[in-house]
Amino acid sequence: MSRSGKRPFASVSGLSDDSSSNYSSTKRGRTFWDCLPDHDDAPLRVNGATSLLDLAAKVVAGHYPFHAIEGRYERVPEPVLYRVLFWAFPREELFIKLYSCPSSSASSCDFDGASDQSRRASSSCDSTIGSGSSSCSYSSDSDLSAFADGLWLLENNCVDEALQIGFHLSGKVRSFAAVEEEGLSFQVSMSFDRCKITSISCSCDSRDIYWCKHAVALALLRIRHPKRVSIRLPISESLYQMNREQLQKFVQYLITEHHSTVLPTAQHLADEIFAQSSSINSVAGAPDPTAGPNPGEDHRWFLDEDHICTTVRNYMTLTVCSDQLQVLFFKVRQMLCEHDENGPRLLRLITDQFMSNLCAVGSLRSSSAYQTPLMSEKCQQLWDQLGALWVCIVLNPYGKINQKKEWQDMLKKWVSVLTCPPENVICLTNQLYCDEHGYGSISRTVFHRALDACLVKWSDDLLKRILEDESFCCQNTPVWSEHVPTACARVDSLRTHGYTKQALRLAMAIVRHMKNEQIKMSALSESGFCNRLRASSSQYQILDGWIGHPLDPINCLFDCLIGTYSASGTSYATRAVEAALIGLSQLRRTPPCLYAQQKAIKQEESLLQKLKALKYDETLFGTLKSQAKIILRGPLPSANNCKLASSDSQHESASLIYSSVHSLASFLFQVFLPQETELAYSIGLKALQWNAFCESKDENVLLNRPLGAIPVTNHSRHQQSYLASKLLIAAKDDVNCMRSILDTVQSSVHSPSFLYRLAHDVHREGLNYEETCPSRMNLLKAAYEIGLQVLHIAVASPTWCRQEVIQWVVTCASSLSFSAIISLVNNWSQFFTPLEATRIVSPSVLRKAALQAKLNFSQREEIRRAVHRLALECAARCPSTCAFHALTLCESDPIAFEAVYEVVVEVGENNVMIEAEELFSIGCRMEQLGLTGKAYKMALLGLRHLHIGHADDASPLINSVYWACALGHQLGTVELATVISLVVQHVQCATVLSDILRRCAFSSSHAILPVSKSMVNAEAKLMLLNHTSLKQLLTAAMNAYAQTVHTRLVHISPRHYNEFLDFLTKARETFLLSEDGHIQFAHLIEHMKFLYKGKKKLVSLITERFGL
Repeated sequence: MSRSGKRPFASVSGLSDDSSSNYSSTKRGRTFWDCLPDHDDAPLRVNGATSLLDLAAKVVAGHYPFHAIEGRYERVPEPVLYRVLFWAFPREELFIKLYSCPSSSASSCDFDGASDQSRRASSSCDSTIGSGSSSCSYSSDSDLSAFADGLWLLENNCVDEALQIGFHLSGKVRSFAAVEEEGLSFQVSMSFDRCKITSISCSCDSRDIYWCKHAVALALLRIRHPKRVSIRLPISESLYQMNREQLQKFVQYLITEHHSTVLPTAQHLADEIFAQSSSINSVAGAPDPTAGPNPGEDHRWFLDEDHICTTVRNYMTLTVCSDQLQVLFFKVRQMLCEHDENGPRLLRLITDQFMSNLCAVGSLRSSSAYQTPLMSEKCQQLWDQLGALWVCIVLNPYGKINQKKEWQDMLKKWVSVLTCPPENVICLTNQLYCDEHGYGSISRTVFHRALDACLVKWSDDLLKRILEDESFCCQNTPVWSEHVPTACARVDSLRTHGYTKQALRLAMAIVRHMKNEQIKMSALSESGFCNRLRASSSQYQILDGWIGHPLDPINCLFDCLIGTYSASGTSYATRAVEAALIGLSQLRRTPPCLYAQQKAIKQEESLLQKLKALKYDETLFGTLKSQAKIILRGPLPSANNCKLASSDSQHESASLIYSSVHSLASFLFQVFLPQETELAYSIGLKALQWNAFCESKDENVLLNRPLGAIPVTNHSRHQQSYLASKLLIAAKDDVNCMRSILDTVQSSVHSPSFLYRLAHDVHREGLNYEETCPSRMNLLKAAYEIGLQVLHIAVASPTWCRQEVIQWVVTCASSLSFSAIISLVNNWSQFFTPLEATRIVSPSVLRKAALQAKLNFSQREEIRRAVHRLALECAARCPSTCAFHALTLCESDPIAFEAVYEVVVEVGENNVMIEAEELFSIGCRMEQLGLTGKAYKMALLGLRHLHIGHADDASPLINSVYWACALGHQLGTVELATVISLVVQHVQCATVLSDILRRCAFSSSHAILPVSKSMVNAEAKLMLLNHTSLKQLLTAAMNAYAQTVHTRLVHISPRHYNEFLDFLTKARETFLLSEDGHIQFAHLIEHMKFLYKGKKKLVSLITERFGL
């Protein structure tokens, strides 16, 4: 600040010349406490009123800089200046706390409707300032951080040498370790202007974004104990009173005191003063750091921008620091609530760092081709909160126009940056779905809503009356009919900026509009108009919902209204409950991506938790009843008449409808059950009938669903299952009511996994009761019936966990009664596939029936006969998979066993699709049971259904073929000849045929055993020549080798030459079993050499190996 060298004084209006002369007779540059407000004898009040001088000084100190006072008045008496200096320091500890700790209690505005009361409490501190005690009590919780530490330092007398020179405060603060020891202390200095601390300097090494404890201690000392602070006029005032000799002495002593640091600067200034053309000589007067800033300079509360930027940048590099960023966002809201200009300033600094971080990572919108999420959910939440805060800031109705223009330009700059993330960044993974179903383009960034909010006006006459005229709202019931998310954004902005009463009046008007629309739609649905509209018109649309909206309008509305519940009765709470119930019962489009769905679920759960936390008196209970009746009167949408349209696009397409009706009904059911039982069950049954989604039957719609359409689906079905569980458990003693609930569940809940969970929950609850209790049996029967429904739904599409469900249902049936077991076995086709019935169900039923002590012998026999009937039916219906299991089940009953066997034989002879492996398995089992004839029959049937190609030398059926040949050899020559004829027809693999040939030709026992090369002799050849079937087998083997040789040579590579030579060696061994085999093998080799003479290396290897 520049001060002139000549400064005449004049009397100040309101002060007499006598008083001026009296005050001016005091010694300059000293503090006289009888002139200051906190002295006991000071004339602060006259007849209980504050003096006019203090009132004027308080106003001037809070609104005008010292430079403006000097410019306005030529002479200001020192007592007046002292009062201005006194009142220019902040008078509220609230802001010291706000800037020194991250706690939510740092602000007087906790978004609970108590902002006005806090301000009145703060203003009441003015008259008691300096009384030695705080008007507010603060806890020493750790979340108060530096503020609590600073308060501790103050209370332990750790602040010394406090001195105020003009608008500059300094002092020394001892640390914790130096309370009892002298030596360790920190020098603190701060500048202030118009009741705001504008700069702070401390010699400690604290590098936090909040003020250090030493600065807090000094500031609190000045607020609470001003008598302990020596106050001086600005240093320029003292210099003005000095003559030339005094000034020279002053300067020389100052240089001597700090010669090591000040001397070079002093010489430089002296040189500048002696130079006529220097900048110092071109300006009148000289700056005074103790006289406060110029009128046009920044006088906001001190905020270290560089350190904030560094801290936010460090937070963003660590994934675990999202909580710290959340605290910063809340700090912005606290500042906005106190009308602190640093709120937008802090948010701008945070946003700049967010944008800079994205620039370093790379563009999101330009990477839409990638099919993986490019941003974590936590990061997306931070961006969403950032965008919502900017919406609050730009919507401030009392903000300055030039500021709004500046913010608008800033937002335009940010949205034009390619790295600015889209509103739902994870939707990049399925942009095609978003385009086809009318969702907004990804070109809308997280700041576009704030940019849109810049265009929102507050000039509507009705809106002005709602906000400004409290009597108008009391005498009338105004309705504000605007797009609900936009209207709620207005409420959030008003509340965030501390205009709680205006926010409440607007919120009440919005809820009235929502309720009027709800009543109107309810009346239309009762008249059938809505149903006719849906049936006859394609214009019926379901728009984007309020739950899941990026600005979270319903939670915002609820928080605003419920914050004044305890202070203002139930009127606001009633409206809050109505808004929540209307929002939860709204039909809405399914969010397009994973993140948006998870956000909708979180908003829904948050709203329900707030509703559950309320205490429902008679008024609120009546509100719930009226809303429940409206929901009961509403129609259920169907899949054929729901068209969805986006609020941002005219494109229409069949898609999914979602609602929180199940969660809402669960909440209402719990509230109504003790007093309104009938209403509770009615609302529960109504909600159960709402299938989680209405969707088109077009298969393309299912294929084009968003990739992440799972969370909201699972959540809705889980809530539907949870509601059904609550209903069934509550109705455990009412059989008719439980029957009605079960019928509704079976017709409405279509997810097998959630039905199974429901059955488990009900079964678990039933086991908590004693065995003789009727409630236990009712719940177990209900669980068993739901389990059957699970099996019935999924019988055509079995899943990996189906076996677990089957075992559980069989266990339930066994624990219930004999009739339940018989019914399950007799009606198996409704719940199981034939394979499941024979492989899982029947063995489990027989095993559990044998262990059931309450079953008598006749009942066990009846169960066994039912299982045998089941086995026969399954074998006839699906022999390819059930024949073996069916025969195994019927082994103890010869009649049933024979019946199943005949079914299998008939199926096999009629060439019905039955696997050869199944027939061979049955044959092996027959042989184990000593039924060799039946085993031989199964072996022949298996061979007829068999096919092993030239290259199938690793087929799993090869061992079955060996077994069939061994069985035929065991039974006799005729049987073996029959087996061999079938083998020749259905087996083309050369190695298999040659192996069977050797086993048959060189077997000396009833079993065909592996043979060695040494057994190739004349006797073997004679055996082959004497048996027609073996000769036929030998011919087939030779032909198979010849065919396989040519097949392999077509695509052979040099690395397979040795393997091929080994194959030829085996082929020669087989050929030599024939009478002219060596000649045929030689012809084969010559033929190969001629056809494949281009493969010279292979030909040479063949010649070398076989000498041909």
